[in-house]
Amino acid sequence: MLLFCISFQLVAQPTGELPIQTAALSAKENFQIAVREFNGGNLPNAEKHLEEVLKLKPNHAHAHYNIGLVYFQTNRLGLALAHWRTAIELSPTLKEARRAIEEFGKSEINFEALFLMRAKIFPIEGWFILLFASAFLFLWKYLERVSAKRKYLRGGALPPPLPWYAFASLLLSLCLVTVLALLLWDMSHEKATVIAAKVELRSGPTAESSALIDLKEGLEIRVKETQNDWMQIEEPRGLTGWLLKEQIMVTSRRWK
Repeated sequence: MLLFCISFQLVAQPTGELPIQTAALSAKENFQIAVREFNGGNLPNAEKHLEEVLKLKPNHAHAHYNIGLVYFQTNRLGLALAHWRTAIELSPTLKEARRAIEEFGKSEINFEALFLMRAKIFPIEGWFILLFASAFLFLWKYLERVSAKRKYLRGGALPPPLPWYAFASLLLSLCLVTVLALLLWDMSHEKATVIAAKVELRSGPTAESSALIDLKEGLEIRVKETQNDWMQIEEPRGLTGWLLKEQIMVTSRRWK
């Protein structure tokens, strides 16, 4: 079961009638009311207040996750997945969003996307530190071995072989290089999610361009360029084409 996230402390429930002017409320107040309305089954009001939270704080990860729940409950899977993916981009450790995607977006994620989603739980700086530590351990033991071998050639004792953990650190370093390469490559691309129920990928940025294939709602794609109301995208199998901006939602920006 997916639960509504509460990122603000709910000390007291708001009293009185639901305020009509949501723009007059703070992000925290809108969030509190959204939680109350969602728990009371009033999804339209919960959606309205969460939209206001995102206007005031576009990078509010928990609001993205929660509005994804509202969209999921109202059978808008594309929007739900888009907001859950945005929540993960903003807060990789938000396990509720990861669980939601893994449970309800199984047909729309591949191994690569799942691996990257889990790899981002650990900050990229941490991956670099691990790589440096493992590479340093291997180089240290390797240079020790080279020095001992030189002494042996000058008449010293036979040097021992490299310890097993030196080889393990080398293997770990190679794995970490692969992980970092994938993460950096992924961060260099802008990603989006198909939010329309039926989408035709077109060969050019016009409605008259020939249709290539149909894309499913909730599919994660990569954005290549923008031209007026159209975006050139690449779908998971590598096919490139054009979609209207209104048919997709950008979930992560290109890392610069």
